[in-house]
Amino acid sequence: MSDDIYSVVVGTAGHIDHGKSSLVLKLTGTDPDRLKEEKEKGITIDLGFASWQLPTGQKVGIIDVPGHEKFVKNMVAGATGLDLVVLVVAADDGVMPQTREHLEIMQLLGMSRGLVALTKVDKVDPELLELCTMELKEHLAGTFLADAPILPVSSITGEGYPAFEAALAQAILATPPRDATGLFRMPIQRVFSSKGHGTVVTGIPVSGQVTKGDELEIQPAGVRGRVRSIQAYKAQVESARAGHSTALNMSDVDYEKVRRGMVAATPGYFAPHAVYEAEFTYLASSKKPLHHHQPVRFHTGTSEVTGRIYLLEGSEIEPGARALVQFQLDEPIVAAAGDRYVVRQDSPIVTIGGGQLVGVAERRGGRRRDVATRVQQKAESLGDPRAQLKVLVAEAGPAGTTDAALKAALQLKPAEQRALVDGLTKEGAFVRLQGGRLVATSVLSHFEKQCVALLEQFHREHPKQIYCEAIELRNAMMLDPVFFEELLGRLEAVGTIERDRSRIRQRGRALELSPEERELYQSLLIVFRDGGFNSPRPAELPRILGSTAARVQPVIALALERGDLIHLEENVMLERSHVHRVIRLVIAQIKTKGEVISGELRDQLGTSRKYIIPLLEHLDKIGLTMREGSQRVLRREYAKVLAREGLDHELPTSPEGLREP
Repeated sequence: MSDDIYSVVVGTAGHIDHGKSSLVLKLTGTDPDRLKEEKEKGITIDLGFASWQLPTGQKVGIIDVPGHEKFVKNMVAGATGLDLVVLVVAADDGVMPQTREHLEIMQLLGMSRGLVALTKVDKVDPELLELCTMELKEHLAGTFLADAPILPVSSITGEGYPAFEAALAQAILATPPRDATGLFRMPIQRVFSSKGHGTVVTGIPVSGQVTKGDELEIQPAGVRGRVRSIQAYKAQVESARAGHSTALNMSDVDYEKVRRGMVAATPGYFAPHAVYEAEFTYLASSKKPLHHHQPVRFHTGTSEVTGRIYLLEGSEIEPGARALVQFQLDEPIVAAAGDRYVVRQDSPIVTIGGGQLVGVAERRGGRRRDVATRVQQKAESLGDPRAQLKVLVAEAGPAGTTDAALKAALQLKPAEQRALVDGLTKEGAFVRLQGGRLVATSVLSHFEKQCVALLEQFHREHPKQIYCEAIELRNAMMLDPVFFEELLGRLEAVGTIERDRSRIRQRGRALELSPEERELYQSLLIVFRDGGFNSPRPAELPRILGSTAARVQPVIALALERGDLIHLEENVMLERSHVHRVIRLVIAQIKTKGEVISGELRDQLGTSRKYIIPLLEHLDKIGLTMREGSQRVLRREYAKVLAREGLDHELPTSPEGLREP
């Protein structure tokens, strides 16, 4: 039963041949060296697994990691799943290179609990044992094991084992069990095919729990299968959870497509990525500065991939320093924000640093200050889903993000994510755009300020124009129509701007005309008012007004801008009141006859085809009418056009003559 398992995993660490495997064998009765090559060479090459029974009767998992420098990558694969470490140091050897490296790796992986086993005490005299203990204490100073008990033992004579077992049990029971809430995720340690059973994957789940019959997804392989059966510490169980050393028998999964470093997880949440953002600590033991774009070996979970490290600020960092970085990996892996990682130098292969992942990026973002700021915000939000959500939505910018994208980034259960998103939206942190995308209110506010600034700039550069075409602003800001419409709606609602169909202006904007310009403007309107439906062409206006083209052209543009003149087509403009007269006549014709007859309209207006055709096309353009064959009929929404033009008109009493657009 899984209830018989205490959800904490213990691991050994230390130099080769310091007695780690012997300690585990003595403690558990299980030889962790399972491989034939390990037996022949007498060294641990890969991870060994065993279980130990606590005084409470519960089992706890123990991982024996290799100490040889050639197999540190396997050591890292096991160490990322540990909750408590036993640092093993041989009394006849003392602190050695892999002792130091393993301790540094444990520090980088965020370990905070452990104790020290001083082995092979049967090989040294009391004086040497005391010297070794003093040296060890000096080396552990300033580390998470600084105050850990140092327990002398001998796997040959059994000396010190009762005290060691008691201290280990006390340390384990003082370690909080792994939290099994959240989504299931298990980095895969081993994969093999079991005769009569199929594919088996093993590992230590880092979150959630899995039950027999559950469907899991293996990434980056992209394959899915159901859990046929589960073993934890060689016993059949119905479910396993974070902190259990687990074996899953999977159906519909080809074991040849699965390997160590992949992840078995709840489907639909964990996707592979090649660019990760992180906090990075460069080990003080390193000999020279770390350079931007340097090749590295990247370890997290059970995966090991090559790649490059990119500093977000500066071109190098000194030993002992911390930095915000991005990793561009040579192949995608599955990891999550908050995961710990270790970086090893490519040549010579030594551990140089590590830290905590804070998120993913679709592509490497360069060393701009805003990228570093965003990564820092992600780092500060770790462990706080509410803060994480705010950062993620803000990061999406004006493009916004979807619930599906947040699902992969937050890795919360659907109900938890929905409650979080809805709560922050009600608080005003987010806005739902048409179509469902989510944008941060802070992003909208930023672009509102930019929009207002651009509109002010437009008015400065075009002092004789009241309105700016909205499309010009949208193109300048490079925004999509849905976001831009939301932005304009907000500015209009608070009274910052006014809209006239496709045009916008600062609220209350009016032009100051000189006396000469005002006189010319009034003369222009009189010409068009008197001209009726036989108005002059623009080229004739300077002569008619007794002025120059240079003075008349801006006045014409202003009249069109204000809407006092209506531009129908090249060389054809009419005064607004005449266009409004046409609108009334067209509606009257359609109400009585069901259609507009251009010949009758021409005769009523006393004009020619030159003006009638552009006039009718203008009414189509503004949404009042539409063509059906040789006829024109009213659109159903024509009343909105009348309201927009400042006209009142009763709606027809019957639907005759009205059409859907």
